[in-house]
Formats: sequence, structure tokens, C-alpha cells
Amino acid sequence: MQEVLLAIWQSLDRLRDTDRLLPFVLRIAHNVGASHVREETRAPRSLSLEGDAMELADPQHGDPADARVQWLLCAVRTLPLPLRQVVLLQLEGFEYGEIAEMLGITIDNVGVRAHRARRKLQEMHDGHR
Repeated sequence: MQEVLLAIWQSLDRLRDTDRLLPFVLRIAHNVGASHVREETRAPRSLSLEGDAMELADPQHGDPADARVQWLLCAVRTLPLPLRQVVLLQLEGFEYGEIAEMLGITIDNVGVRAHRARRKLQEMHDGHR
């Protein structure tokens, strides 16, 4: 959190339109977080999609909808960082244009990444069945 706040403070002089403060701050926070992830993990870790989330699907463990959400979150974590970023920002409710601005990519690239992420998630889901 301190690194993010410091980066925001150091970058405030580059903010041209104060009405765009939220995307500006989110992009900085995202970039700091992404840098941290890249430094900590050079290769994506594979997580078992068969583990705890699937055990939750057992009626004795509660709501199957909760198990599906947990499975999806585990699956999203296995996506490569560029795809995971887009998916998570979409889940937060951001539009393609906002995501493009935050990530510093084109709207078309956001669409391509979103499509690839959905395709990979579908493949994981189909392979799991």
C-alpha cells in the first residue's frame, strides 16, 4: 500500500485532467501491483482446479454456486498476467475503454485479451468435466 501511495504522490504532477483521477490512480496501483507480481513470480504457478473448490461442490459442504465461484477464482489465478488483468478489471465492472486506459493498451487489445481469457477458462472448464 505504501508503494502504491508513494507512486501516486510522485506521479500527481502528470495528472492533466482532475476529472480522470480515479483511472489515473487505478492505473498506477495496477502497475505497481503488476510489477510486484512479475518480480515475485517469473513463471505462472499452476493451481489444482480439482482441490478445495471442487470439494465445496459436495452438498454436505454448502451451496454449489459458491463452489463454482471458488473454482472460477482458482481458474482465473492460473491465467497469464495480461489475461488475468483484463478479466479481473471486467469483474470489477470496468468498461473496455477504462481498462485500456488503466493498462495503457488499445481497446482492441482489451477485447483480444478478454476473448483469449474466456476461451482459456472455457477450455479449463470443459477439461474439468
